Amino acid sequence: MFSYDGSYEDGFTNPFKPGFGSFGAQYRTSGMAVLSGSRVVLPSRFSLWLDSGEQNLVTLYDKAGMVIRSFGAFKQYENPKLTVNANIAYFAADSSDNLWVAYAHQNMVSKYSQEGDMILSTDRILPYAVVNTMKSIVMKSGSQEAEFPWPSVTAVTKGIYSDSKDRIWVLTYSI
Repeated sequence: MFSYDGSYEDGFTNPFKPGFGSFGAQYRTSGMAVLSGSRVVLPSRFSLWLDSGEQNLVTLYDKAGMVIRSFGAFKQYENPKLTVNANIAYFAADSSDNLWVAYAHQNMVSKYSQEGDMILSTDRILPYAVVNTMKSIVMKSGSQEAEFPWPSVTAVTKGIYSDSKDRIWVLTYSI
C-alpha cells in the first residue's frame, strides 16, 4: 500500500505457493481488486479449490493479509493443469464493492457481492468457439524427443474494469 505521494505505508506477502509452471504463474498474477476498508481480492491458491472441489476461485484478505473468505466459481476439467489454465480470471470492483470476474479462457463474466454470493453470471456473443482441451506437444532436446500433454485454451478476455458510472468494460478478443 502506498500513499498519494508514493510513500510506502504497509503490505503483506501473499501466501500463494507456486505450481504448474508458466500457467500457474499466470493464474497467481492474473488479478487484484481493492475493496473499501483496504480489503484485497487475489486469486486463491488453486490447491484450495483443486483439492476440495469447493468454489473458491478468489480470496478476500484484510489489509494485514488475514483471510476473510474465499469464493468464486470455477470450471472443473479432468486434467488439473487444464483446470488451472482455463480458470485464469481478471477482477474489478464496482462502487458498491461488488466483485466482477472475467475469465481469460471462458466466455463468462460473473458478479459477486462482497460476501461472496453470486449475483449474476453472463456470457457474450463471440465470433469463435471456445475450446479448452489437452493436446500433445513434442519437446526436443538434442536428439531426444518426448511427448507431453499440454493445455490448449482459447483466449477470450484480457481484462475487466469498472468505470465511474459502474459500467463494466471487458477487453475481449475478437478473433
